[in-house]
Amino acid sequence: MKRIFIAFTVLIFTGCTSAKIALDNNWINPVEYAVKGRQGLLINQQLSFAEYKTTQVKRSWTKESAFSSGWAKRNPAGDITNRISMEYVSKNQTIHFSLADGKGAESDVFCVSNMEATSLVIGNNPNSIMSVMTEINMGDQRGRNNYYVQLYSNGSDKPWEMLVDNEAAEVSPSSYRGLLAQSKSNYFTIVPINRLAGKNGKPTGLPMRGIGFEFRDKDNNPVAAVSLIDAGIVYLQNADGATRFLLANACTALLLQEKI
Repeated sequence: MKRIFIAFTVLIFTGCTSAKIALDNNWINPVEYAVKGRQGLLINQQLSFAEYKTTQVKRSWTKESAFSSGWAKRNPAGDITNRISMEYVSKNQTIHFSLADGKGAESDVFCVSNMEATSLVIGNNPNSIMSVMTEINMGDQRGRNNYYVQLYSNGSDKPWEMLVDNEAAEVSPSSYRGLLAQSKSNYFTIVPINRLAGKNGKPTGLPMRGIGFEFRDKDNNPVAAVSLIDAGIVYLQNADGATRFLLANACTALLLQEKI
């Protein structure tokens, strides 16, 4: 429903022309990749862009499917994030997908919608995403409509975590920042986008939010972006293979999110 509303609003502001998000001015020759497979029903989706393709997408996966797919293998019984995620499985607000590049890189990604930020403030892990947010002064995180992601790539036992507060991103797009992090020294910030690229070169602001997100490195340089308009578009800067694959997975997670 949200995607239909976005498409309708964008159509009003752009007429019949193809709408694209307005990227930050600091981008240097971004490469644009159209997303295939996001249209239509959400069941058995298979997304692809650039050299990447989802090998499976499971919505509302059960505890049993999580265990068989690898979640439990990567998250020992005593792991905090495992207990949190299992709590939300019963609410049918979960997504599990795998992404591959055709050259041997593979991932396992687990996503939870509508998660309260307070559910993540458990235990004493100095490298948890909430600890990283506190360390780099990202402000108080108390939202109830968070999209939380654990991303494992190439057999890693330590995940990257992503947290986006959907409500804050829509209400305060100019000031809100989400986070994609593995540690206090290894992270990217996530910036909401609510402007369209104009014909005259000037961005056009919209009265609604949620049309895209931009990923920036620790020096605030843009490295990737994802448009959520229609089928979607992914933008990638030049990056090493591992970083490019990580950002491709993060963009895929946002493309697959559907607010419940």
